[in-house]
Amino acid sequence: MAEDQAPKERFLASADRAARVIVETVENNGFIHVFSHLDADGVAAAGIMGRALFKLGAQFRLRVT
Repeated sequence: MAEDQAPKERFLASADRAARVIVETVENNGFIHVFSHLDADGVAAAGIMGRALFKLGAQFRLRVT
């Protein structure tokens, strides 16, 4: 069971780093590009990201292809 924890911990650490980069970019008035796929999960993910970035006051663009 201990070997199952390593991937989980790496994933959580990666998500934490991504969140920090997003917050830093927003604080520095940077622009964020979000690219997604034109399928059900891609559109849903883009919507979730867009809403979160909007609530942060980020400057961003969503592209669904």
